[in-house]
Amino acid sequence: MTRAITQGIGGNSPDRTNHTYMLLRQDGSDQWDVLYDFNKVGTTTEQLPVPRGSANRLDIGLEIMGPQHMAIPRIDSRVQYLAENKTWYRADTEDVAQITTLPKCNDGGTAPYCFTAQLTGSTTFEQWSTGKPGPVQLQAFSPLDTAEENRSVTRSPETFNGVDQAALRRCLAEAPEKCLSTVPGLARCVQTTRLCNAATSRTAPTEQTPTVDAKDVRRRAAVSFGVPVQAVSLDTNRTAADPAAGLYAEPDPVWTVKSSAATHGLEHRGRTFEEFRATYSATTGQLLYACWGQMCDR
Repeated sequence: MTRAITQGIGGNSPDRTNHTYMLLRQDGSDQWDVLYDFNKVGTTTEQLPVPRGSANRLDIGLEIMGPQHMAIPRIDSRVQYLAENKTWYRADTEDVAQITTLPKCNDGGTAPYCFTAQLTGSTTFEQWSTGKPGPVQLQAFSPLDTAEENRSVTRSPETFNGVDQAALRRCLAEAPEKCLSTVPGLARCVQTTRLCNAATSRTAPTEQTPTVDAKDVRRRAAVSFGVPVQAVSLDTNRTAADPAAGLYAEPDPVWTVKSSAATHGLEHRGRTFEEFRATYSATTGQLLYACWGQMCDR
């Protein structure tokens, strides 16, 4: 199944700003905390045990099911690893391998079956930038206007959990790859409290009005899952957050559709499944959650 990070302020809405995610292993546990814009938003639950200090490989990048349905903006992965001595390290570039399962878009690949990918760092690994153009139909749900003058501004304290908030704002806007080393107090904060960004720490949801029509969502789901549109119905029991049903806490309006028709899911591997369920943002049209076949029973 797939889930989206939606916590924080506007977590599921594009706002033309840099966003940062981190994964930090918990002390005394095999599970990892997920930090978004330097604030903890969740924790893994099914990571297999790995002896501490023995990792010999890290995989980063994109894993996509159904590339014909997805458009992904550029994501810069800047790996630093926190050793047992609580010191941050970077890997040597010569120890980094590049693998793309689809051709690169600038090297013979064509949308939507290609990746944009670039590795930077001559001697020390700096970042792996990946993205993917999507099919034309994905453009039907264009993001809401997020121009500078339309953004809401949240007043933050000068210091929050030991972190210089003005320096953090500047760093996220100008050089997010350097924040851990340049923002006073940030490196220590993410190791301890893991709540470091006052501007995005507010958890109260902002009420939004649905702007995407449910009929359009049904048509989009029918195309994506390869079923007749008349076989797709609106799940009226799940038009809002429903943690009891196994969904994430989604503060904004959503549309959830379902079907018991035979489907290939969001991937074409010559297999069919008996059902699917998908949840879309009612304000942006973004796919937030999807399952098909036995995945929907989890």
